Amino acid sequence: MKNKKLLFIILSLVCSVAISFFIEIVYFNRKVITRNNIEKVQVIDTHDMIEKNGSYLTTSDSSYVILKLKSNYVNKLAFDYKAKDDFLWQIEYKNDQGIKKKIDNKSSSYIDISTRLINDRTDTIKICFKQKNIKVGNFEVNNKIYINYSRVIFIILLIFTLSILIKYSKYFTKHLEKAFLLIAIVSGFLMIFVNSKVVYVSWDDQIHIKSASSLFSTKETKSSLAMQIIQEYNLTNEGTIQSREEKLAFYKSLNKIHNKTKNRVVQLNDYASRYNRIVYIPFYLGFKLANLLNFNFIFGIILAKIFNFACYCLLMYFAIKISKHTKKMIFIISLLVSNIFLATQFSYDSIVTASITLGLASYFRLLEMKKIDYKYILIFILSIVWGSLTKAIYCPLLLLILFIPNDKFKNKKDANKFRFMIIAITLLLMSTFVLPALFGGLGGDSRGGNTSVTKQMAFIISNPLQFVKILIKFFLKSAPDLFLGSFTLCGTAYVLNSDVTNFTYLISLVYILYYIFTDPIDKKILNNKTKIIMAICFIGIWLLISTAMYLDFTEIGQSIINGVQPRYFIPILLLLLMILRPTEDNVKGDKKYSCMFCIIPFCLIMYTIFNIIITTLAI
Repeated sequence: MKNKKLLFIILSLVCSVAISFFIEIVYFNRKVITRNNIEKVQVIDTHDMIEKNGSYLTTSDSSYVILKLKSNYVNKLAFDYKAKDDFLWQIEYKNDQGIKKKIDNKSSSYIDISTRLINDRTDTIKICFKQKNIKVGNFEVNNKIYINYSRVIFIILLIFTLSILIKYSKYFTKHLEKAFLLIAIVSGFLMIFVNSKVVYVSWDDQIHIKSASSLFSTKETKSSLAMQIIQEYNLTNEGTIQSREEKLAFYKSLNKIHNKTKNRVVQLNDYASRYNRIVYIPFYLGFKLANLLNFNFIFGIILAKIFNFACYCLLMYFAIKISKHTKKMIFIISLLVSNIFLATQFSYDSIVTASITLGLASYFRLLEMKKIDYKYILIFILSIVWGSLTKAIYCPLLLLILFIPNDKFKNKKDANKFRFMIIAITLLLMSTFVLPALFGGLGGDSRGGNTSVTKQMAFIISNPLQFVKILIKFFLKSAPDLFLGSFTLCGTAYVLNSDVTNFTYLISLVYILYYIFTDPIDKKILNNKTKIIMAICFIGIWLLISTAMYLDFTEIGQSIINGVQPRYFIPILLLLLMILRPTEDNVKGDKKYSCMFCIIPFCLIMYTIFNIIITTLAI
């Protein structure tokens, strides 16, 4: 039996590799498969350019060169350059159908090559440079067969993983934690390696990478110039890196800069207590290991992301494993596109989500027991506290345990001790935000604007009814999008357009709602009273999130609430799904589902990754 399984796995892998390379060469390289060459093009005319040793120097902001092609097809146009600053340039040509085309470009001073995908037929190309003192040369047309390993690995893993999930569907539907690990490891690996940028991918990740790399530093830390460059150099908005070749050149340049400046000491403006930043520990360990093993700069960043994603997988794995009647709900949440995406970027949201989910899994496990197991109480407290240290708005979840019946404890005295401890911990966590706000210790959004927590709180105290109206209006307008909207279920921040997100969202929403309402839970485990308590807790957290954003992110006295994002509600999504989940009398066990239960989330994530590959620099 074991030999047959091994043989199937080996054959599946071999077939996946063969199919992947066939598709890559025959389909993606179909226009160059008969050419497969690099053509050195001839410069036939120039304007405001000085030639020296085969290179050309621009002397005005209207300099240009005209290139003559031997063949009438250009896949990629490439040239070398030297520039002190980023510069603008333009490609002009007329294709074989007589249509004039112009392509505006911007190139980075941090690299010295430019490669642009043209994929058109033409005999001549004009390149216009918009700045002086740009040295260019080595013009060529690249019509070689190009193996894009992002696509190759994607197709291999897609076919191989699907074959495994289908072949062993019965096993994986019985062991959802292992199905989660397989899907998460495959998709997470791809998500980390196919993204074209290391920062400015998710929300505020240029800030998170700085905090993660200097986690235990106080007033100063060692940070290379390369780290400063990626924090300040927004590739998304600048658009200076526009091809895979340029991306690799940029990373190579960063590695060199890092090696020269890695012992550079910089001052830190924020060296306050860092108890609320322990959520960055996985990133920090990745950075430290990379430094210890003397890895290059970019691989150090990748390793930090891997450590964070591994932590997310570990927490979610145990959340699914310890669950009994909430396995399917947690499995669904753990493989949301938004969660896998955030877990592979510089964002602590995924670890907060995984921690809170593990805590809630322990809570529901306690509800299922006749007599509580104190290890689950410990897991519950530690998980909720860890998730709440960064964002204290989630600490009211601790209060859920107050409503567990006394007869589940050893005795009433023991129950009261736990309740007192829970209340004390909750108040302590709440005080980390409330007390500084009351005594003027918080100033508002650090990124600027007319914001002040203390002044905004004074406005609320003096205008309580107006603030209540603001909250009600905000709830009615935004609640559906925040709780079960597209960015809650399938958000990819700055990476993909709305068309891709809307498609994955529609499938995700139908998938989630179907499996919620077709899998009732026994009323003895989750009764209406408990649901009401959970609903009150959920609304309370919504109020805390909304109020916190009004205090910290909204300008003083405004009638709207700014800064509330759907990702803030992902950690309590399990709570919402269990509130919506129907209850029945004498439910014998969880309903069994087909292999599609595992395949659908996998396909949604892979569809997202495929679109990242074809719409970003992984071309």
